[in-house]
Amino acid sequence: METMSSLISRIGEELRSPELAERIKKIFEKAGIPWDLNPTDLDINRFEAVANSMIEELDPSEGRLVYGKLLEKLRECGSRLPEILEEKVFPEKLPPEKRKESFGEIVLHVDPEEAAEEAKRCLRCRNPRCVEACPLHFPVPAFLKLTAEKKFDNACRIFLSLIPTPATCSRICIGYCEEACTLNQLA
Repeated sequence: METMSSLISRIGEELRSPELAERIKKIFEKAGIPWDLNPTDLDINRFEAVANSMIEELDPSEGRLVYGKLLEKLRECGSRLPEILEEKVFPEKLPPEKRKESFGEIVLHVDPEEAAEEAKRCLRCRNPRCVEACPLHFPVPAFLKLTAEKKFDNACRIFLSLIPTPATCSRICIGYCEEACTLNQLA
């Protein structure tokens, strides 16, 4: 049976860097991942600690390399985690050539099911970089948790409690939260 220990060893071998392999082991230790854990049991909650440690301990290019290898090996083991983390949903947008000629909405349609799927990708970080990056300190993880659970009315209440004019804010927001997102920094 595959364990996290054997999976991490395989990643280290493929990267051909004993020093990096040792740092990866320390990241998993720091994250509290048991060595005997079946890789298919590495859920998004446990992965959050790994992802944050990767950002703290590795430079950005190493982090992306290790993240890619980790998802590849998890996929080979039959884990659903890569499927959840990789499937970023992009809403349909008005083409740039038409934007120049009108004042129409840029985002044409947001499907509630797709929004819920996209919200499931949130790692719910203990110290969310997204909230720190937002000038309004919007509680992104709480909002996305409710969206993932399809509790859209409750998610909307959070939004309205902090931002009384959501249409205006959503048009001028440049997405500091997405830039700061732990998952975005690794992917």
